[in-house]
Parts: sequence; structure tokens; C-alpha cells
Amino acid sequence: PQLFSRIDGVSELIVLHTLPGGAQPISEAIDSHGWTEIIGTLGGENTVLIICRSSEARAVVTRRLLDLARVP
Repeated sequence: PQLFSRIDGVSELIVLHTLPGGAQPISEAIDSHGWTEIIGTLGGENTVLIICRSSEARAVVTRRLLDLARVP
């Protein structure tokens, strides 16, 4: 299944757009991984805000999320 429909970011922030109802489960899954690059997440109905420790961390997390989305 598709994890998210769109990802974008600026500075230390990533905005992940999901299918309706998908944001909170994805936010919880990201939090449970304990990635040190991430300070925390906020999950709404169809949008996750991911707060990273730096813009470099944002790039790492974005790549990681894109790789996870490609897994069959």
C-alpha cells in the first residue's frame, strides 16, 4: 500500500501528505522507530509534520522515507 502521496520540506521541517486517515498511524510508526534525526512528529488527518534536528537530518529522513515507500 501507498504510505504517502507527497513529501516536501524546508529547513528542519518535513510535511508528509497521506491518504485520508493515514497521518496518525504513520506519525506513530515514525516515532516508534526512534530515529535520532527526528525531534518529534505531529499527525493530523492527512498530514504529518516531522521536526528534524537540522536541515541535514531532514535530508537523511526524507531519503529514508522515500526508500521505505518504494518497498513492495
